[in-house]
Amino acid sequence: MPHSIDTSGSFIKVKYWGTLTNKDIQEVLRHSLTKDGKQLSLADRLEDMRELSAINVGFGELWSLAVDIQGIQLPRTVKTAIITGNPVQYGIARMFQAILTHPQMKVEMFSDEVEADKWLSAID
Repeated sequence: MPHSIDTSGSFIKVKYWGTLTNKDIQEVLRHSLTKDGKQLSLADRLEDMRELSAINVGFGELWSLAVDIQGIQLPRTVKTAIITGNPVQYGIARMFQAILTHPQMKVEMFSDEVEADKWLSAID
């Protein structure tokens, strides 16, 4: 399980390291679901990919994730900031952003945690 989830701040911080797999993504998604399994947590999130050494996730896994969360209704917009450290990480994050068409979810990529924090903290 090469990830950690910190829920102590004003938004959820997920940090990945090692090799990212579909299992990791599914575990993080399960953690984001409320107890009834039908509604995503209202917390905005920062997902840090910079310490990944490999990514074993492709379009099919990202598409499945997007489909899983597409129909969930949220009472407000939820933001996800993804911090990337190289072009491959950015490409995977950008692919996820492109296929996630949920009207109440905003996804942005950053290379700097300070900028990601600012975006998450900004009032929309």
